[in-house]
Amino acid sequence: MVLQLDLSNNKLCGIDDDGEGTYNAEGITAIADALRVNGGLTSLNLSSNGIGGYWDDDQETFVFTLEGPKAIADALLVNGALTALNLSNNYLNSESVSAVCEAIQSNKETKLASLNMGKNRFGPVGAKSVAAMVAVTGALTKLSLAKNELGEVGTKAICEALEQNKTLKELDISGSHNGSNIGGSAGAKHVAKMLGVNGALTKMSQRWSALVTAPSSRIARIMRPVLDEACWAAFVARANAHYRAAFLAAFNGLLLRCVGRVSGAPCPRDATVDLSAPDAANWLAHLHLDHEQDLQITCDMWKAALPPSPAAWDDGINGPLLCHLLFGVRNDPLHGAAMATS
Repeated sequence: MVLQLDLSNNKLCGIDDDGEGTYNAEGITAIADALRVNGGLTSLNLSSNGIGGYWDDDQETFVFTLEGPKAIADALLVNGALTALNLSNNYLNSESVSAVCEAIQSNKETKLASLNMGKNRFGPVGAKSVAAMVAVTGALTKLSLAKNELGEVGTKAICEALEQNKTLKELDISGSHNGSNIGGSAGAKHVAKMLGVNGALTKMSQRWSALVTAPSSRIARIMRPVLDEACWAAFVARANAHYRAAFLAAFNGLLLRCVGRVSGAPCPRDATVDLSAPDAANWLAHLHLDHEQDLQITCDMWKAALPPSPAAWDDGINGPLLCHLLFGVRNDPLHGAAMATS
C-alpha cells in the first residue's frame, strides 16, 4: 500500500514553470477523485504544479482558476486519512485558499497535521480563511504560509486564531527577498502578542527570517547595500537550501538554555526556558540567538574580502567557511566549532 506520494513538478495542469502549455484540470481532478476514496495515503506532495493558475507572458499578468483547487477542496471535504499535504508554489489566490480551508474546516474526520501553502499568491482575504480553519482544526500541528502576501490584516487574523488554538507547534510566515509577508513591524506586533498567549507554539521560522531572509534582517541590513539584487538572492537561496533546516532544527527542543554573552561572560540570569511552560514568552524576552563571533564582525570581514563590484556573493572568498560562521550550528571538521548558539 502506498502511504506517501510525491507528485511535485509534474505539470499536472499542463503548465510548466515558465508558463508554457495550456491549463487543463483533468490531471489534478483525477488525483483528487482518487483522494476522495483512498483510505491509505497519508502524505501527498502536489507542489509546483500550477493548480491554481499561471503567469501569462503575453498578457504580463497572473491568470487564476478555481477549477483545480476546487477539485482538491472537494476531496479534502471527505478524506479522513491524509495527515500531510503540500500545496506550495501553485498560484493559489485567496479564493482558492478559501475553498481548501473551508473544506478542511468542514471535515470533522480530518487528520491533517501538516499543511504547506507557502509561495502562493494569496493575501489578507485568504489568510482570514486560514485563520478560521486554524481556530477549529485540532489535528493541525504544522502550517506554512511563507512567501505570500498576508499583510498586517491577514497576520492579525492568523495570530488571533492561534491565541485560541494551542495544538499548532510550527508556523512558517517568513517573507522573501522581495518583501515582508506579515506587513512589516505592524504585523510583527501581532505575532509578539500571540506568542505571549500561545505557549504551545514552539518553533517559528521567523527566527531564520530575522537573521537572513527578511528585507530588514540582521545580515540584509549590512550586506544588501554591498551586493546587487542577483548576488543577494543567490546568497539567500544558498542559505535556505543548505543551512536553514539544520539551523531551525537546532532550536526545536522544548528547553532553550542561554550559554552566556558573546564576550564569554556567563549569562547574568542563568536563563533556561521551558518552551512548554505558560510563562515561556516572558523568559524569551531575555534570551536571544547570537553567534560565537559577533555577526557584525563576520559581515565586516565579508565586505572587506569582496572586490569593488562583486560578481557573486562569494566572489574571492571561502563561501562554505563564511556560511559556517553565519549559520553553523554543529561542529564541522573542516571549519571548526559551531558558531550559532542560543
